[in-house]
Amino acid sequence: MNTPTPTSTSLVPRPPLEGAVELSAERTADSGVSMVWIQTADGSALVPRDSLPPEFFDPRLLPGGYQPRDLAPQPAADPIAQRIAAGGIGLGAAGAGIGWGLGQAAAGITATGGGGLVLGALLGLLFARLGGSGTTVHTEHHETHVTTHNRGLARSITTTGGPR
Repeated sequence: MNTPTPTSTSLVPRPPLEGAVELSAERTADSGVSMVWIQTADGSALVPRDSLPPEFFDPRLLPGGYQPRDLAPQPAADPIAQRIAAGGIGLGAAGAGIGWGLGQAAAGITATGGGGLVLGALLGLLFARLGGSGTTVHTEHHETHVTTHNRGLARSITTTGGPR
């Protein structure tokens, strides 16, 4: 039989088996009795198959040894986690909608307020124009003349005088 060398990490192929194949779980002792490996507290032990009870080979008959499994398909994601995520997405969408709605309302109120101010100013001017009750406006006109003559070497002469 070929065995790998300690320095080799690859498996070396073995020659094909001939004759009867002996299973690793059942070995025949020299007396022809079928032997079985069982797990013990210290490791494994080779025990004659006939000395074991039939429950040993049928796990459904062992008390507490066999638990049936539920083989029904499970959901891809946890349903509780899906509900939590959907609630978060729903609350986010609701918050965005409320924010958008409040923004639209604020824009309308602002536009109404600005338009109301302009309309109020125009109405005030109209009432001032129409509602004149014989008020007299006195206008005075004053003039002052300033004359500056610039000369060389930064000399300038400034004169002020009344109307001409």
